[in-house]
Amino acid sequence: KKQMIPRLYGSFRFLRHYIRSVACVPVLTALRRPPLVLFSATAVSSIASDVVDRFNTPSPVPPTFSIIQLQVDASVAVVSQLLLDYEFQLASLTKLNETHCNLLKNMERRPDLDKYQDELVSIRSSWKDGLARCADIAYCIELALSTLQKSTEVAILCAPLFFPSSATDKSEDLSVTHRAAHMINSFETTLVELQQRQTHLVASWTKDESEHIKNMKTLE
Repeated sequence: KKQMIPRLYGSFRFLRHYIRSVACVPVLTALRRPPLVLFSATAVSSIASDVVDRFNTPSPVPPTFSIIQLQVDASVAVVSQLLLDYEFQLASLTKLNETHCNLLKNMERRPDLDKYQDELVSIRSSWKDGLARCADIAYCIELALSTLQKSTEVAILCAPLFFPSSATDKSEDLSVTHRAAHMINSFETTLVELQQRQTHLVASWTKDESEHIKNMKTLE
């Protein structure tokens, strides 16, 4: 047993290093988009601290299962952060859509002002970039949800291997795993709602553009 402790501690140190290195690497860099910060420094520090606490704190939970549980916790954190990033991006697009609508009205009142044309080009460019970013975030969320689902399944299926049947339902760590399983449905619902908001924004933008074209032709 004494020989196993350094090896287990080494695995915890490796996992802590892995979380710090991978979690801090923007996922969207591989997609050639502006980077997303998946974890704040506080979040990464908290997860790394949790690894050490799980090792140092006496617990009936086997170290191997603690690592499995930590994988579930990290997956939940990734999905949560990505959903926040998606919501923030949609909020930015909402403001951009309002600015776009007001600008089109101003252009119809004063079509002779060139500055409006420059602003319109800039806004359209920002809108295009924002939609591309939303597409990347949504794709990453789907991947993260798949990872969370598989991690949760592993934790649930491995539980009988590490816990006696009489203690399975009493373990706090297992209850956390079961809560994560229920959170998957909540995350999926939130993703659908955010995608619907994006669809409505795109429809509003397209409608404003169409009406603007008709109004400008009338002025001619």
